[in-house]
Amino acid sequence: MKKSEKYDINKLTCSFKNKKIESEYFNKIMKRDSRYLKPLILLTAIFYSLFFIPEYLFLNNELNYITIIAIRGSTLIVIGCLYYMIKKSHDSSKISLLVSIVEIILTGSYFIIISQYNNEEFFLKVMDLIILLSVIFILPNKFINKILVSLILYIAFFILSSNIFPNLEYQHFIAGMVYSFIMILVLTITYYRINYSNRTNYINEIELRILSETDHLTGIYNRAKFDNELLRWIQHKDRYGVVLSLIMIDFDYFKLVNDNYGHLAGDKVLKDSVNIVKKMLRSTDIFARFGGEEFIILLPETECEKAVILAERIRKALDDYDFDTGDVVTCSFGVVEIIEGESMQNATNRVDELLYKAKRNGRNRVEFN
Repeated sequence: MKKSEKYDINKLTCSFKNKKIESEYFNKIMKRDSRYLKPLILLTAIFYSLFFIPEYLFLNNELNYITIIAIRGSTLIVIGCLYYMIKKSHDSSKISLLVSIVEIILTGSYFIIISQYNNEEFFLKVMDLIILLSVIFILPNKFINKILVSLILYIAFFILSSNIFPNLEYQHFIAGMVYSFIMILVLTITYYRINYSNRTNYINEIELRILSETDHLTGIYNRAKFDNELLRWIQHKDRYGVVLSLIMIDFDYFKLVNDNYGHLAGDKVLKDSVNIVKKMLRSTDIFARFGGEEFIILLPETECEKAVILAERIRKALDDYDFDTGDVVTCSFGVVEIIEGESMQNATNRVDELLYKAKRNGRNRVEFN
């Protein structure tokens, strides 16, 4: 998949076409919004309770009012249970589902309540509908979920209204449909623009991070990113006692490749070599360009002996590969296992010394201790 296609946004659903990117983005957004979500649900419950006031003023039927109190009270209890579940959950997909359930319960409660009203309170219920639509768009959730719940609510409301308010004048019914549809349209456009803009910013952040962490020629990590990862793993080792090893690689007589065949040929040698090495590494291994024609590999959970075996495999693979230069291209290697309490600087100095020991001892070899 091309880079441009990888970050394509579906214009209809306003989601990334790449499911992995969409999942990463959604998890990030839900994690960011989780600190707002719980207060928003509490505020929703409070606002939902405030509807008791207009209902007390407009409803003359005491039995209907008691029924509504029971419905709203039961709904608040269910929302409270869902709030507790959301508070305890760290799964973004589960939180999204729970938010959708909250919205559905509010919608269901709303439909039961409007059945208690008479013709003259139709516009009061349209106002309730508009407020409920606003709540659906305010609560953090997937864009498509917001649209679906809103449209279901809108369509169901006016289908039920034709039965609940049989004596309602036609022009009032149409006015209610238009007002609420305009609200859905405004909310959809506003949220779409915000959502699309946020996704574009997310793409820019990813690309900027990649640029800051990646070597532009080979596509692997650069020195700065490697130093950060090495420091993180050393701290992890100090805490949990994991085994870490380092392999440092340097091309032998690489200047001759550039001098004899040009820098483009030299660049191709580096890129081809990186592709060869990457095929031999695990997803947890950290591979970086250390500088010039020098590369380094951090191997978590790997003893020195296993690191030496890997280094020998890489050395032989590079030695056997035809780089189309007409000459054999070889590399020298240094291998160390990071010792207890060792600093990042000391570890890289030790592996660097072993690399130059390999150079002094004839090149195209692996030195370790």
